[in-house]
Amino acid sequence: MKKGKFATYNGAEYEVTTQHNGMVVLKSHEAESLLDGFYRVKQFISTDFFIKEVALDDIDRLYTIDTHARYNGELYAVYYDEIKKSYRLETDDSLAAHLYHFESVGLNHYRKYVQPHEIELVEHYETLR
Repeated sequence: MKKGKFATYNGAEYEVTTQHNGMVVLKSHEAESLLDGFYRVKQFISTDFFIKEVALDDIDRLYTIDTHARYNGELYAVYYDEIKKSYRLETDDSLAAHLYHFESVGLNHYRKYVQPHEIELVEHYETLR
């Protein structure tokens, strides 16, 4: 599931971790990125990743992706829960929460865990450059 800022660079899509002074830092989880000038960032707890700082002018496209989940015909904020291996839907709509058996987790805030086959992920792209 994609959320955040992304860029296409040399025909591949990368996550953008930071952008400043006409430069962007690209992030990859693929070792093949080393062949394109990325360098490895070692991790002790999680998987290594690869980053490269490039000029904004070298980026083919810069955009954001915001992903929502369609559940029972409605769109909800969605997050993937690695521990539960399921998706967490969130809403502040008390009627929808009541109709679809969301649990209350705070004042006007509701959530529900669902399996991948129960939802359709909907990605919204916004071009930044």
